[in-house]
Amino acid sequence: MTILDPERILGTLLSGDNQARRSARDSLTPLARDAVEAVSTSIEAFARNDHSLPLVFPVVTPESIIWYACARNAAQARELGGLLTAWIGPSWSAFRGEQAQLHDTEWPEPLLKEQFGCNVFRLRLLRASDSKVVSRRMAALFSALQRKPGVTGAYLKSAGQLRAEFDRALAVGDGLRAQEVVETLRRTGRLTAENLRFVEIRMLAGLGKWDQLYTERDIRDLCELRLPPETYADLVEAVYRHYIAEHESAGDAASAIGIVQTGAFRVFAALFRTRRPGSRPAVLKSLLLWELASELPSAEACAAFMQELVPRAIDQRFRAAIERMIPTLSRGRSLASADRAFDDGKLDEAFAAYLSVEPSVQAIQGLIRCARDIETEEAAKAALAKLEVAPANIQATIEQKCQHLLRKLRATAAQSGLAIGTNWKTWLLAMQSGIERSAALESAREGARSWNLEVLLVDRESIRGFAGALTEWALTEPEFVEQLYPVLYEAFIGGDRLPRPEFRALYSALLSVVRLRPDVTRSELDLAKDVAAMCLACNPEAVNYRDIVIELNGMIESFQSYSLLDWAIDVSDELSAAACPDPTARAEFVAKAFAIAERYRLRITPLQSQMLRLLGSELGFSLSELPTAVDSSDEAPGPPTATTQARIAIYSLDSQAAGRARAALALIFPKATIEVNNDTVCTDRLKNLARTADVFAFSWKTSTHQAFYCVKNHQGAATQLCLPKGSGSSSMIRSIYEKIGSETA
Repeated sequence: MTILDPERILGTLLSGDNQARRSARDSLTPLARDAVEAVSTSIEAFARNDHSLPLVFPVVTPESIIWYACARNAAQARELGGLLTAWIGPSWSAFRGEQAQLHDTEWPEPLLKEQFGCNVFRLRLLRASDSKVVSRRMAALFSALQRKPGVTGAYLKSAGQLRAEFDRALAVGDGLRAQEVVETLRRTGRLTAENLRFVEIRMLAGLGKWDQLYTERDIRDLCELRLPPETYADLVEAVYRHYIAEHESAGDAASAIGIVQTGAFRVFAALFRTRRPGSRPAVLKSLLLWELASELPSAEACAAFMQELVPRAIDQRFRAAIERMIPTLSRGRSLASADRAFDDGKLDEAFAAYLSVEPSVQAIQGLIRCARDIETEEAAKAALAKLEVAPANIQATIEQKCQHLLRKLRATAAQSGLAIGTNWKTWLLAMQSGIERSAALESAREGARSWNLEVLLVDRESIRGFAGALTEWALTEPEFVEQLYPVLYEAFIGGDRLPRPEFRALYSALLSVVRLRPDVTRSELDLAKDVAAMCLACNPEAVNYRDIVIELNGMIESFQSYSLLDWAIDVSDELSAAACPDPTARAEFVAKAFAIAERYRLRITPLQSQMLRLLGSELGFSLSELPTAVDSSDEAPGPPTATTQARIAIYSLDSQAAGRARAALALIFPKATIEVNNDTVCTDRLKNLARTADVFAFSWKTSTHQAFYCVKNHQGAATQLCLPKGSGSSSMIRSIYEKIGSETA
């Protein structure tokens, strides 16, 4: 980000057509004078480069007053968004806590975008008559901020707790919170510069910002380093998504291989020398194509990669095209093919070939060199075992020629615990044998995105053991479980995971663990909501259904605040959509949600009001003294967006959730055109919808890769794409409402 120049910025912002000025206040209009004086503390603090306060300033014209609030970093932005929501919006403005979508053609937004990036908020008042009230509220806000006590050492968290918060924020898509944790790690010096860089890469990958990750200035330098498994896989996936993903979604293997053979792709050759512990689908597919793009690809190597890729991890047309190629490739591993693979930088294939040929000095030397560069316990042990069965004269020669390499290999082989497992079953066994927890977490973080769940599915006893162990760890090792929870969420709940009845016990344990935590964060509640949805999707029997609702009741009773209302609405929506073997239990939770709404009824937004009315009509509840529902007549009161004629598109494979969202949006935006799509491949209908929609809500948790890339590749220039955080109708409605509200405010 550009280094801030306070005097230049203020000289530009408080001048020109802006009636608000820092000087000559006697010549200002009363409206402008009140506004400037309200935030003079903020302006003067910014002028002297005081980082403790954000910059808030008004843009006053004869027609209106617009407030801009700018933060210096993500941590300050997160706090600022909450403060502005509490003190100003939505009572007097259209503000809902969202970051401003800055436009290059609207002064002074180009300057704000250049200086503050995405850490800018914009407040447009609902009524001009509220200007004085808002100025007084701003003055009161900054008066309170000046009296805010500093943070003491008692509030500092350990590096493990911060990493757990970071993982939870990524799991729920909370980019601001993730950035705040990174800023804390940087400010407090908890990590080395190198490890901090790895965390920044994980943040971009975890938030799905693959294009931004690919364009990072040091990505090529990072490829040359010995990277942690998670960082290695993130970089490979960024390269895969940039070059290959589009061709896979089209089922075009030949074009993908052609891309891999280009010089632009081959600058990342260091990433493909060895797969390391990586088994993420993007890693396997990239290595597979790297092998196919070589001069003499190995049929055995390609077949091994294909065997590891489960059917749902690769486009079936893409898989079929590659399977047709494999029989035409060279077969049979030899010393010559091993040397050729080593020279080509394909260490894994060279290692496998050296391991398969008869022992010789040349073969074992090559094997040891490969094991040195692969640097895993398994490779070191395999190379040493090959040496042990070699003839005595060969052993003597190798011991003499490779003394240094052999010492290094023996040290690597002796480090038990480097290889914790290749799936959750072996990981659990390692945990029960007392493996070091930090090593277990590192292995699990990458395993969450790559390990095949089928291994655990076939063993019901292991699933029950896993669930029991998780509950036990929550009591005996709470800090470990705090860090493990978002990892297990990603493995069994997040992404495009489908509910599996076999995992019901594990889902229940994940839900119960939240109740055992002494201080539950909002991120953990959001994760628990998704876990509960998985439990409900397994069609539990009445006794299990009641247990689920009991856990949810415990959570809502512990957090009786307005900030919990959106969460309670989302959970009620999930309960309403799911099969209900016990209506009484469901009614108990929904009644608590409506009680929160009644308690804070004067603060309810039009969106919350409409969603509560929709739920109430389905479940038999009602609310009192709420804002009037949106009417289809032009004269009827309603939110500023009620008159929008936007074309709204919803993509979801959950037709029930999409239908509920469509019905609610039709009431909120009576003049909008709303279309629902659930095509699993790139159809003409889906392409046209992506081109012509004003707002396209893509439910990525219930989608196919082909559909996602179809929408992304054919998105119209004016189409606003939003990705709901959850798969339920309430998440779809909220994301669309916020998008249209921010565009029309």
